[in-house]
Amino acid sequence: MARTESRAMSLIRALNVAPPGVARPRVGLVASEPADGAAQAPPAAIGLLFSGAVRLTAFAVTDGGGARVDDGFTIGLIPATGHRVPVPPLAAGDYVVAWRARPADRQPIGGTFRFSVVDC
Repeated sequence: MARTESRAMSLIRALNVAPPGVARPRVGLVASEPADGAAQAPPAAIGLLFSGAVRLTAFAVTDGGGARVDDGFTIGLIPATGHRVPVPPLAAGDYVVAWRARPADRQPIGGTFRFSVVDC
């Protein structure tokens, strides 16, 4: 019997699913580029790194006055742990990135982070 349990646990690990009664950790944002609070030269793209594969479902970059400055984005059909969204040239100032994503468990996640562009 122990051999069957061992095979079952191997299958569970291989499929990356939690056994009954055990909660899987939620997928979340691990890092962003620019980092939250960074002051840097204008980025060519905004990068998001997640702890698991997600589909990015919403993304917006706004300036200090709340005006949207990005060109929009296309929702990806293939989940990925990393997403890069190109942005137009950004002037010096403060910016807010707002995002939403859908991991495999279908429970949407989202958040915001801030960065500043400085004259170089």
